[in-house]
Amino acid sequence: MNTKEVCETLNISSKTLRIYEEKGLVQAQRGENNYRNYSDNDIVKIKHIMFLRELGFSIKDIKKLIEKSGYNNEFLRNLYIQYKAVKAKINELENIKSTLKVSINDIFSEGEEKSKFSYLKKMNDVLDENKNVHKEWIDQWNFDSWAKSYDASVLDNTQDELKLFDGYKDIMNKLRGIIKENNAEKVLDIGCGTANLCGVLSEKLDITGMDQSVEMLILAQKKYPKMKFKFGNFLDVPFIENEFDIIVSTYAFHHLTAQEKRKALDIMLKYLKPNGKIIIADLMFLNNEKKEECKRKFQNENRLDLWEEIEDEYYTVIEDFKSYAEFCECNFYYEHLKNFTWLIEIKFS
Repeated sequence: MNTKEVCETLNISSKTLRIYEEKGLVQAQRGENNYRNYSDNDIVKIKHIMFLRELGFSIKDIKKLIEKSGYNNEFLRNLYIQYKAVKAKINELENIKSTLKVSINDIFSEGEEKSKFSYLKKMNDVLDENKNVHKEWIDQWNFDSWAKSYDASVLDNTQDELKLFDGYKDIMNKLRGIIKENNAEKVLDIGCGTANLCGVLSEKLDITGMDQSVEMLILAQKKYPKMKFKFGNFLDVPFIENEFDIIVSTYAFHHLTAQEKRKALDIMLKYLKPNGKIIIADLMFLNNEKKEECKRKFQNENRLDLWEEIEDEYYTVIEDFKSYAEFCECNFYYEHLKNFTWLIEIKFS
């Protein structure tokens, strides 16, 4: 496409298009007559830039994101950027919405005159907070940092004083054994990461891996091309129901709060066949007493820094989760595996 055709197709001015080019956001090839010739990839890239501009991103910020995203799987990564940008924008708007609601209620309780100053302060604070979060989001964006090092990090415990992934290979082998023992044909792996658990099973079984990191999924797909993949997480509305013999998850459940875990169980049970089973290996405490005992241990050792690392996540309290599973009319089995890692199995009664 030439410049005129691009402007008509995308409803963009030639001046804006030239600015994008001057700033290095897009570079069209030139033909023999020296006229610009925009490829299909250029068109998609320009639309990507326009989308981010609509969300309030500066040209400088967009350039940073484009530079960090790399060139492999560019279209997929651009869609992922857009998805994350929309989520960030929704959070910003929710913060503003919450502030407006509080300020409206302040007027009813304190009157308009008294509420004006407090409104201005609250709104300035929330807008400053949104601005800082937005800047951190741009600065920290990196597709490759965690995904590329994930496989090595779970196998190398030398830098992990808590030994969270101690016995990782043995745990993966144990779970694969349980899947085989149950004669599963169709398996859903939620929080699959780079498919370390189920990838090797995808040669013979129908395996779907789900993860909320696109980069993890890109690497997993390269490692195990026969495996199916879905972008999503525990709390997404089920994309299919009553289809899976096994739903499995390893080292992902601790990212959910207690309330989210209950919701996640409700959703996983919808995925499951009537005679199916949920298998979770993750970081957990048996009960709140054991959790407090662990905290005291770190306090006595003057290592509250390690306890804070644990508190940054949401380790499952097994007895509490067992009560909810039984409320859902499920059988619940649990077993300690290694350090903080426990195994739980859930199936319909």
